[in-house]
Formats: sequence, C-alpha cells, structure tokens
Amino acid sequence: MIKHFASKVFLIILVIFSFGYITLLDILANKILVQPLQSNSLCKTDEQIIFSCAIKKSKKIVSLCGSKTLTNSQGYIQYRFGTANNTELEFPKELQQNQSKFTYSHYFRAQVDYSGISFVNNGYSYTIFDEYNGEEKPVVKLAGVRIAKGEQDPTELQCGSKPIAHWNFLEGVVRLEE
Repeated sequence: MIKHFASKVFLIILVIFSFGYITLLDILANKILVQPLQSNSLCKTDEQIIFSCAIKKSKKIVSLCGSKTLTNSQGYIQYRFGTANNTELEFPKELQQNQSKFTYSHYFRAQVDYSGISFVNNGYSYTIFDEYNGEEKPVVKLAGVRIAKGEQDPTELQCGSKPIAHWNFLEGVVRLEE
C-alpha cells in the first residue's frame, strides 16, 4: 500500500513538473509543502510563540519561536524576521538544542518590568525586548528588536501594537544574562 501511495505521489509531482507549475528549486527552497504559520507570527503551527509582533509602520514581523517541548537540554529556539511570504533572517539555522546561543534577561520591581533575549549573528547583536515602566508619566511601554553592529548605537524596530509575549517559557531554558 505504501509503495502504491508513493508511486502516485511521484506521478503527481512528475505531472506538475511537466506543466511547469513548480520547479525543483521551489521545493528545495521550502516554498512548497511548508508548515502553515500561526496568526500574527512567523512561528509554525507546531511551535510555540515566545514573542511576536508586527513592526510599526512596516509589514515586517519579528518572532521568537520555540519547539513545543522546550527545556534547557531539549528542543530549540529560533529568531525569525520578515513577512509571512519572505523570512529574511532565521537564527540559528540548526534547530536542535541551540538554547546556548541565546541569553535571557529579566528585571522586575514594582511598576517596572523589563524582559529580553539576545544573540549575536555575523557581527550584529540582536535583542528582542519588552519593557514596561509605570514609574514614568505617562507610562512607558516599549517592545521590539534592537540591532547593533559592534559598538555602534543600536537601531530600534518597535512593535506597532502589543506583542504576544510568553517570557516565562524561557525561565530555566536559556542562560540568564549576568
């Protein structure tokens, strides 16, 4: 039965190639047969959203996705930036036990809550941040991603609306920033 099914699938693919509907490059580039994305996120439906938001005045989305099973020794975390049709950056590429590539920070006191996760890729440092300061008047709520090359001042891409944020998923999973 499996051989029969496999031969039918092969025949369908052969017919599709013959009519030029898709190319081998499309398949190899994961443009075909990809896992659907969750709403307002670049995370797939079989992943959990740790953080996600649409960037202000842009169609871009910043997402931090994790495997459903996520511990300090199992699963993965991946940063993604782009649109639903074009993910411009994924870090890291490998999806198994990559938690050590990230550092997590969390500061909390009455009226103040700062959370963030950072990594370095090709000489650029990235920090996804989510900040609340109720001591300021008016109250300051900021979230997004900061990107800096070396010691340069960071570029800040802010969320256009309240992010999806589940920072508690990182506790005990990613090492804390010193």
